[in-house]
Amino acid sequence: MEQEKFYAGGFLYNPETRAVLLHLRDGHTEVNPHKWGFFGGESEGKETPEECCIREWKEELAIDVDAQELIPLCDYLNTDRGV
Repeated sequence: MEQEKFYAGGFLYNPETRAVLLHLRDGHTEVNPHKWGFFGGESEGKETPEECCIREWKEELAIDVDAQELIPLCDYLNTDRGV
């Protein structure tokens, strides 16, 4: 049985400057075009949410993040998308 797909993502936070790094989505996306959003994306294979987030950040930001550096904030169901 294949694992259900999910989305994982987040933001980078600098506690010294209290700055948050997000990205402004372009108009070529189906979800929230022209709005600020998290870095992240859809799971692949049997990855955990942490592994998904780390992979997505590597792809999108070219950074390596250790799972111990992640601070989970919440899980939620997007009823519009069913994920």
